[in-house]
Formats: sequence, C-alpha cells, structure tokens
Amino acid sequence: MGAAGQPWSYIQRFPTEAGVPRTYELPVAAFQPVGMRMDPAPQAPAALDPSIITEVSVFILDKQQGPFAITITGIDAES
Repeated sequence: MGAAGQPWSYIQRFPTEAGVPRTYELPVAAFQPVGMRMDPAPQAPAALDPSIITEVSVFILDKQQGPFAITITGIDAES
C-alpha cells in the first residue's frame, strides 16, 4: 500500500496454495514500511495511517519459476 508522494510503501506478506481459494485478513497494524527494493524504510512512520492510502498493489515475490495466477474478487476495509 502506498501514499502519493512518499518514497516508501507498506507491505504484508501472505502465503498462497495452488488451487485453494482463501480469504485473507491483513490487519493494518501488521503492515511494515519498505523502500523501492522492499528493504526496510526506517525513515517512514512505523505505523500505516489508513487515511493516506492512495493505492493497493499485489506483488509476486517468491522467485518461483513457472505460471502463476491470482484472482482477487474484492478488497474491503473496516474502520
């Protein structure tokens, strides 16, 4: 997740399993700030402020070879 104009983003990793539909709950408090190369971003506020979120992205980071597909049917936020 990111905020416009900031050189950092916030990430939270989650496991996937082929062919298994899942619902993920990713608490805002568990997101961690990172820089452009997914390195820690110590200059960023430690806690993500949900009111400044301007985008949501999903990255595939495990470096496995071969085809991969993910279907996202919705994103909800609770206050």
